[in-house]
Amino acid sequence: MWQNHTGENPEQTREHDKAQVTGPTLKKTIRITPTAVTGSPLVLKFRDIFLRKRKRSRGEKNYAITMEDMEKYYRKIWLPVPDVSSEAESSSEEEGALSSSSDGYVVD
Repeated sequence: MWQNHTGENPEQTREHDKAQVTGPTLKKTIRITPTAVTGSPLVLKFRDIFLRKRKRSRGEKNYAITMEDMEKYYRKIWLPVPDVSSEAESSSEEEGALSSSSDGYVVD
């Protein structure tokens, strides 16, 4: 997750003589693999998303994405696509319009 951060200027020159600079800084890394999730939970601050303070009376709060949530998203979204080439070939012969690409996706 990237955030603006003010810190020491690593490239201070006569032309760019400010001792402090503000810029995007990597604050958190989450790695999702088929066997593990590291770096969770991911907490997205309400203010960073909506650019205003949250109103607790409305129930507004920070968003926390847990390890279990990430594993569920992985299985639904990033899980490798099963090989559909044999299915695509048989339906291609029937319909005459579909073929299978080398990465397992069916293309028109």
